[in-house]
Amino acid sequence: MGELLASAAERLRQQGVESPRLDAEVLLAHVLGEQRIDLYVNYAKPLNSSEIQAFESLMARRLQNVPVAYLIGHKEFMGLEFKVNRNTLIPRPETEHLVEAVIDYLNSRGEGTGGFVILDMCTGCGAIAVVLAVRFPEANVVAVDISAGALHVARENALVHGVSDRVYLLKSDMFDRLPVDKLGGRFDVVVANPPYLSEEDMRSLHPDIAKSEPLIALDGGPDGLRFHRVLVARSADYLKPGGLLALEIGSSQGSRVAAMLAESHMYERIVVSQDYAGLDRVVTACRRL
Repeated sequence: MGELLASAAERLRQQGVESPRLDAEVLLAHVLGEQRIDLYVNYAKPLNSSEIQAFESLMARRLQNVPVAYLIGHKEFMGLEFKVNRNTLIPRPETEHLVEAVIDYLNSRGEGTGGFVILDMCTGCGAIAVVLAVRFPEANVVAVDISAGALHVARENALVHGVSDRVYLLKSDMFDRLPVDKLGGRFDVVVANPPYLSEEDMRSLHPDIAKSEPLIALDGGPDGLRFHRVLVARSADYLKPGGLLALEIGSSQGSRVAAMLAESHMYERIVVSQDYAGLDRVVTACRRL
């Protein structure tokens, strides 16, 4: 097993993979149905031919820039495992800052697990919606995406985590199928991790992303802010007075999104927050009372 891992890691390194040893270990642990730590406990264990064949099949696809999360079919996010496939983006650690901002806001309301109503726009695999439904057991979440494939995955994730009765999935191009006359002023939070890569960003995507992840979930238009403009313009109609709008952003977009919110005159308490790398990552604002 040790020689197989070393050889696989070297092949991945030569291909330019950023974490070759980690990727090789995750793939082998998946094939064996074990944890990564078990690989070292059983370092000298010989593998049978079917195990080697299965591992080499995954390695071949990894060398073709298929991300590990798609190969093993899941990704951890905020302590929960989420099914992912090529219909969905792979949840990133940066997005945890967005979810934490929403959790902090809801906790500050002092209503315990309260019956919050949350709108998760561009839900993808449903990670944000499901985490919030798990953290707030009396909350209801409307999770919206334009992709039927993504919504299918989100439905499976909601079922696995026992929140499918409180996560309502809707296929819609942003707000198009959300009637203001029925839902206006209903939501405590509108949260979104929308596409925010610019045309320039899209041209320089890492091959793992460009060849595998759904580009529709990444492309934010010429300057990357196409969807943020819609969210700023329309979210105020759906938020309760004092309700939170929380948006993930690209690292160079903080000041521009904050300016949009200020210029709309519908929001106050506008804050740009940084991720652990010190980069702008989240913008929050509250609907004016």
